[in-house]
Amino acid sequence: MIQPSQITPPMSTGRARDIAGTFDLRALPADFLANPFPAYAALRESQPVRHMPDGSYFLTRHADLMAVYRDAATFSSDKHIEFAPKYGSDSPLYEHHTTSLVFNDPPLHTRVRKLIMGALTRRAIADMEPGLVTLVDGLLDNIGEQGGGDLVEDFAAAIPVEIIGNLLGVPHADRGPLRDWSLAILGALESVPTPELHLSAQRRAMRAATVGGVELPEGALVTLCIGAANRDPDAFERPESFDIRREGNRHLAFGFGIHQCAGLSLARLEGRIAIGRFLQRFPAYRLSAAPTRGGRARFRGFLKAPFVAQG
Repeated sequence: MIQPSQITPPMSTGRARDIAGTFDLRALPADFLANPFPAYAALRESQPVRHMPDGSYFLTRHADLMAVYRDAATFSSDKHIEFAPKYGSDSPLYEHHTTSLVFNDPPLHTRVRKLIMGALTRRAIADMEPGLVTLVDGLLDNIGEQGGGDLVEDFAAAIPVEIIGNLLGVPHADRGPLRDWSLAILGALESVPTPELHLSAQRRAMRAATVGGVELPEGALVTLCIGAANRDPDAFERPESFDIRREGNRHLAFGFGIHQCAGLSLARLEGRIAIGRFLQRFPAYRLSAAPTRGGRARFRGFLKAPFVAQG
């Protein structure tokens, strides 16, 4: 039986404070990547608006993130200035990121978002449910026949690949590389990009501003730590407890304001169908080996999670 400490190892208060005191996204220790939340708590308490070694600012309080999200006129998501030296202005990554909905401001952002939302109406998403159920049940049938598999490769990652593939009309024969491409894109957004490489979004201050009592100069790069804000005790009761019935849940996992995730309703449908039907089919499943994390700070997750299917 896999113990919880093998999935999320504990961290002492002293160690969390040490990490917070020297916190630098360009040099994150392995124990932070495995369990960043104690360090986030230490940052919220001691340096909620931390001036980072590279000159940027790192925000960890829910109220401060909300203030930035609400002020799209002051905080820009445009990444041309930042990404040109990082990737090269003639690279595919630069072209992708600077034309992405996530990394743009109005009016382009408004126009593109409107087009996307037109394909993700409430009716359109409701129409996807029967096909999603069929897809999930088929994956679960395969897992049941094999007696288990990998929660990521055989189930969780397979669902969005098929859903997005269907939305974009990608032929089934060409969908194989989609997950690897998405991991490469996410890895490139790390502070120190690597091929292997939930944490944040980034807005740039277009003019001087004050956030959380700290004055930010014009041009300052601001990192919004969603993972820390979502466990802020000033915003959530018992924030460290997993509670699927939590009420008044103002979490920021899907962002907020004009940059709220356009696909959040689809993501919620996928989660409801996939998690619900998995637990109905295999209520006594167990991990057969310690899961392998992806090694990313900004977009945390697992690459592998082998398990035994048990009804």
